[in-house]
Amino acid sequence: MAYILRFAHIPLMVKKLIKPKGIFEPSKHKTLDKQGLPWSHAIIAEGKLLFIAGQSPRGPEGNILYEGNIVKQTELALSNLKKVVESARGSIKNVVCTIWFTTSIEKFYSEGASGVRRKFFKKPYPTSTLVEVKRFASPESMVEVQAFAVLEK
Repeated sequence: MAYILRFAHIPLMVKKLIKPKGIFEPSKHKTLDKQGLPWSHAIIAEGKLLFIAGQSPRGPEGNILYEGNIVKQTELALSNLKKVVESARGSIKNVVCTIWFTTSIEKFYSEGASGVRRKFFKKPYPTSTLVEVKRFASPESMVEVQAFAVLEK
């Protein structure tokens, strides 16, 4: 299944979703997230690579916002990620891989932070890895997302 994403009638990239047989399908896994997991196993994409540093729930002044609220922190981290991609003349649709770090995987799922990804990403979802860490450089932070995007050649 290939997708051509367009912006002002200019093809930005070609994405091909890989659905391996014999392993579980994330969108059908409803144990941790009632709507299925919003990520893909693999994507083939063509274009220029954009490597995005971990985006945290930092406001414009550099301070961590929404202390203790993992959902709002996730929304802000993704909003920051979106701004980074857009500043490189791309769109959130160009993101093909996310690497998530959280201080609590349990809270990430039970409080709904996982589902926040659906507000930003549509199918085919980017690939995703989730890792629990002891703490971040700013202890008030509960989540950070690193990403890779593929832009127009």
